Amino acid sequence: MALFGKQLIAIDLGTTNTLIAIHKKGIALREPSLIAVKKGTSEVVAYGDEALDLVGRVSDDYEVVRPIQEGVIDNFQLTKKMLATYIMKALKSTRVNCEVVISVPSNITKVERKALVDVLREMGIHRAMIVDEVTVSALGMDIDITQPMGKMVLNIGGGMTSAGILSYNEIIQHHTFKVGGTDMDQAIVDRVREHYNLVISLETAEKLKLALGTAKYEKLDEQDEMEVSGLSVATGVPSTARISVKVVSGAIDRQIDRMVQVCKTVLETIQPELASDILDTGIYMTGGVALLRRLPERLQSELGLKVTLSQHPFDDVVNGTVKLLQDLRVESKRIERSRR
Repeated sequence: MALFGKQLIAIDLGTTNTLIAIHKKGIALREPSLIAVKKGTSEVVAYGDEALDLVGRVSDDYEVVRPIQEGVIDNFQLTKKMLATYIMKALKSTRVNCEVVISVPSNITKVERKALVDVLREMGIHRAMIVDEVTVSALGMDIDITQPMGKMVLNIGGGMTSAGILSYNEIIQHHTFKVGGTDMDQAIVDRVREHYNLVISLETAEKLKLALGTAKYEKLDEQDEMEVSGLSVATGVPSTARISVKVVSGAIDRQIDRMVQVCKTVLETIQPELASDILDTGIYMTGGVALLRRLPERLQSELGLKVTLSQHPFDDVVNGTVKLLQDLRVESKRIERSRR
């Protein structure tokens, strides 16, 4: 839908992936938050999936970078280029002519928020709503946060884990920790090198996490293995190894402990009335890492609360952000009327 000649779009600008949805049309783009550039220059050679295909397959003259680190802008110029490219691709237009609602981590600083605003302005976007990802996660899961009853949302993404208590359309308490799926991948790389003398890529580590990772290792898992390729530490030549589920799960255990601690930090500071609400409603969990095998069971065991896993954990943020597009439309109309 166009508003004053402009499209309304929602953006989930994540460390691992960027999703863009168009008002009344749904998700129009889903790409890795990656850019391939020529070293020593600002020349971009590939974005998203194309950049991912270049990882480990090009010379040292190129590098593949993530302009978003731990949920916030790490490289201003590359973020601007990536966002502009993705928006044009989503809109199927060479002009970035849109109104934007974009989600950010709960603990974003004023400096980080200004950096995002500057990126949008340099792209020619002068009307945007910046919203908290915990809130839009709840909206994306169709959780009613309008009533004076506490609801707890846990969002585990590629670079961040965010937990928040919402009630009466407000975030009452929240905590964000810089730990997520990418930290798990690096931990698996380190553990495979230690146990098998094999150097593997982060992409291979992610495949191991998805295939073998579990938040609660059990005896019935002990036969699960996956063969991967890498470089032998001893010889420096290509080699393979069969990686056990025990090694993978042991590698990510520390990161899961830190995610549990994020929840405890939030729960330890709330009022008794909200604590009573959370005992009734439990924790709503979303984000790509939420799909890790037996993670809901582990959290439930360690926190003593019911854990409800979202049906669409990859899409909740952008879907919740879409719901706020209507608010942007109403506010835009109010501003236009006031200027007449």
